[in-house]
Amino acid sequence: MKKILTPAMLLVALTLGTTSLSIRGRTPQQGLSGTRPKKQHIWHFLVHLKKKLFAPFYWKPPQPIKQPRWNNELDQELIEYHLKNDPIAFVINLDTFFGRHIWSSHYLRMVILESGLIALFKSSYKKNIARFRLRHYSANFHYGEVAAYRLSKTLGLRLVPPTVFRTVEGLPGSLQFYITALHDAVFHSRRDVAKHLPFIDDETRSTETLFCYIAGQWDNYCGNKLIAQYDGQYRLVLIDNAGMCLRTQSQYGGPIFVEQGHKNCVASSCIDEKFPFDKAQTVPGNYETMFSFFGPYLRKKHIRELSTRPELTIATWHHTLWLHYKNSKEVSAFYKPFITALSKLTRQDLEQVWAELLAVDPERAHDLIQSTLDRKDEIMDKALTSGRIQQ
Repeated sequence: MKKILTPAMLLVALTLGTTSLSIRGRTPQQGLSGTRPKKQHIWHFLVHLKKKLFAPFYWKPPQPIKQPRWNNELDQELIEYHLKNDPIAFVINLDTFFGRHIWSSHYLRMVILESGLIALFKSSYKKNIARFRLRHYSANFHYGEVAAYRLSKTLGLRLVPPTVFRTVEGLPGSLQFYITALHDAVFHSRRDVAKHLPFIDDETRSTETLFCYIAGQWDNYCGNKLIAQYDGQYRLVLIDNAGMCLRTQSQYGGPIFVEQGHKNCVASSCIDEKFPFDKAQTVPGNYETMFSFFGPYLRKKHIRELSTRPELTIATWHHTLWLHYKNSKEVSAFYKPFITALSKLTRQDLEQVWAELLAVDPERAHDLIQSTLDRKDEIMDKALTSGRIQQ
């Protein structure tokens, strides 16, 4: 495996590393507001200045790399084969590859295969593992990335790029086909992506909304979407689907609650009682009050992070703390191709989607499968009774 490392790259990494906490798009102190403190504008200016100064020293491929276009003619099975089997030529840090600092809570690397394909590697086993532990997360986020692609393919969709399991630099993780995009949230603000969503046709947007709801992909904000333009058409792509590994409780058009922590670190199966949506509580955003509610479930550091928000809506169920993330969207119309494919989705299909997670964490996998089937039945009932199924 070849790696290219120069003194200039080391200098860039050291200088950028000192400002990594200040140039995030959203810091823990900001919560979910998305606003940026004034001092961060200074850091962004400095980062862009460093990009200009050190641009000649950034990594460049030895020859031009042409990534295949993400369109209906691309053979997904062939891409999967290459991702699984092609030898790795280069493993490159994201900052070096893109020529700017990119923050992530996961361990990410750009991988170039000897066939010329570019892919994004994600693992939760190295970077920020302490953060995952304090939230009682297990290091299994890459299972969600692969499951999202498999479910998309099972339903006959092209919403998620080909993604496979692969070990890179000794770390297990997911390897996802990299799609060049017109507007990519890594380089542009979420507002830019949202501005171009109207270019996506109504059927695709309806399908994407229903797919994310059924799959349990609650973290589907604009920053986790790409809009790629090929052949005069805009295509919507879903990335960063790791959140599918977390249990959720939701109602179509209603609240979505995401698991946060377990009392005594013991998770309970979510199959015998109904979730108490009507008993959710609103907790004011101060540390002392939150600690009285969250103390048995979360560590102090996580509670301090949550206490920066004005208020939180929570529910407790099966010795688990659930946080209200947002309300799910309703679609204006259902489209027959997706509803037909959804009606054929079975438990066996979902067991294939989550096959690897079933082997390492069967309780969680069975809960995720059952939740998907419940949401499938809910959507099918809504579609059939709404009278708004379009061809």
